[in-house]
Amino acid sequence: MAKYMNEKIPGVFVPQKIMQRMEVADQKGNAEEEGIHIALELIERIKSKQGVNGIHIMSVGWEESVPRIIEESELLATNN
Repeated sequence: MAKYMNEKIPGVFVPQKIMQRMEVADQKGNAEEEGIHIALELIERIKSKQGVNGIHIMSVGWEESVPRIIEESELLATNN
């Protein structure tokens, strides 16, 4: 999916480092898990930025992973 988004969706840029992580994970059969880890890492970095008031989670084809991402990232925690 990362490759498709990078090549086919205007305005989307997936960094090479993430592309490589997803490619390796796909070869090992754990692309979904790696995608969740990447999402959690990005959310953590974004949450630390001043002036950010929200995050849009777009999980094309992996919608069932959204509740886990929200829970593990503590996006709904009252002290954020």
